[in-house]
Amino acid sequence: MTAPKAHSPQDIRAIFGRNLQSLAAPAGSVSQLCRDLGINRTQFLRYLNGSAFPRPDVLQRICTHFGVDARILLEPIDDIPPPSVHQHLANVMDRSRPEAGELQIPETMFPSGLFRIWRRSFALPDRAVMSLARVWREGPLTLIKSYEPQQLTPYAFDMARPPVVPVQGFVMRAEDGVAALAMPRGQRLHRFTYLRQGHAGFGTLHAGYATLARDRSAGQLRAVGVLAEHLLAPHPPLIRLARETGYRPMDQVPALFARHLMQDHPN
Repeated sequence: MTAPKAHSPQDIRAIFGRNLQSLAAPAGSVSQLCRDLGINRTQFLRYLNGSAFPRPDVLQRICTHFGVDARILLEPIDDIPPPSVHQHLANVMDRSRPEAGELQIPETMFPSGLFRIWRRSFALPDRAVMSLARVWREGPLTLIKSYEPQQLTPYAFDMARPPVVPVQGFVMRAEDGVAALAMPRGQRLHRFTYLRQGHAGFGTLHAGYATLARDRSAGQLRAVGVLAEHLLAPHPPLIRLARETGYRPMDQVPALFARHLMQDHPN
């Protein structure tokens, strides 16, 4: 088996310089690009002409800005496969530099586990939607995934057992609660949800509202009340909870929950 070719420092500087020239060309102004990167202009010009290469922290800054990785030190830019849309999104999120506290939500504020979600229907305002959601942690992130009845119209025939669609997103800290951004798989119905713990004095109830990113539609809502009920162990079997999900007339929703769901929100 042939060993990979070893690059000399001169080779690395030359490859990196050519790659950086290609990446920087669309920017137009080198001075503005240096300000955006937080790099001294004279030093940046040395990178461009191949007479120097950056420290690891500066290299990371450059890679993050252009959405590439450290292979730009060793391979021509045209030979490196473009990053996926997920990598692009991660780079954008990284450049926004959210404070660690905005992402790291204490378990006491919004715990991991199983939730029963009560929400007023966007399309059928006289009904509620009940679904199940799982909350869990991955590193500093708090993720949420629910299985919700498909959004129906007033002309739907079977409101009792509509198809179920997964809705997944992530949760961040808000001023006095948490905020989740999520959307159903395969759809563009982005949803923003705000929740605050302690509704009616119950630590397991998180109350708030959900908004849907769409234009106005006659007879339908874009902002509705939401209640997330943390189901503590031992809770009923999942199969039983799943069978209880779906659309409900408001008179079949617990009165405490229905009062919150029916509150008016700006639409």
